Amino acid sequence: MNNCYDFVRAAAERVKSAFVRGVVSGDIGDVAFIGNASDLYVWVPSRIVDLDVTVFAPRLNRELGLWLLSIRERLHEEVAVDGIDFELRIIRGPYKATPRLSRPVLVAHVSLFTDEDYVKERALLRWAWRKYPCIAEPARLVRLAPEQPTLEELLDGKGGVNEKLNIIQSGTAPMTESLLPDLKEFCWIVSAGEPLFAEFCLAGTATCARNHGRALGRPEADCLGNGDFAIWYDRTVMKSAELQQVMALKAKVRNNGYEDVLALAPELAIRYLRRLQTALGSAVTREKTISS
Repeated sequence: MNNCYDFVRAAAERVKSAFVRGVVSGDIGDVAFIGNASDLYVWVPSRIVDLDVTVFAPRLNRELGLWLLSIRERLHEEVAVDGIDFELRIIRGPYKATPRLSRPVLVAHVSLFTDEDYVKERALLRWAWRKYPCIAEPARLVRLAPEQPTLEELLDGKGGVNEKLNIIQSGTAPMTESLLPDLKEFCWIVSAGEPLFAEFCLAGTATCARNHGRALGRPEADCLGNGDFAIWYDRTVMKSAELQQVMALKAKVRNNGYEDVLALAPELAIRYLRRLQTALGSAVTREKTISS
């Protein structure tokens, strides 16, 4: 198994190198590697690998789509030699592959932006991503970052706690994918009981917890790995056994898939987000009372 995971690490570096070469060749304008795909966190290879790749280009058009299609086809052939499945998907929001667990799967989870599109993205995301360097312009995501989001924005803003909680409680989550090569958008719905809905719940909980730390101005939200962050958050920010369970499940599904977490993931997410909703509501009310 360890040898297999060494192959996965090498394959992940091959995927990242393909995007870096795209910047050098001028096929894309810039690229940043987000989360575990970056060099900011310690990454342990697993059966299911999600490399978050943010691509900037002057125009989001068929020419860009054809380049991405060629990258997908070439990398699919290259990593298959090592017994690894490969996907390149342009999906808005959290995504993990649901593979045949007899072999690893590596997903390049791509986001596409022009600079103009990026500054219209939700402030919570742009503030979270400000720490990731780009290849051509290392400080691009700093330049395009907003002011630090407030607790009220975390509660009520786009991508915030209320929005996440309402979606999860509804039992359905919207998904949008840009299809290659024309980048035409395809929308569909995932429902409770499906692996992608479980991933939405796990990712939404983790993201809201980290955004809570960021809104408080705490650097730990941007430097600790998931497990250490959950322990720190429980001790320092808000007691939450649910968050620690969610982080443990996130690690588990990377090797074992989602079969055992389909019911538990939304349950934990709802319990955590309701508690956070109450805490943020009280904090925002206090802030308004003091300011008045």
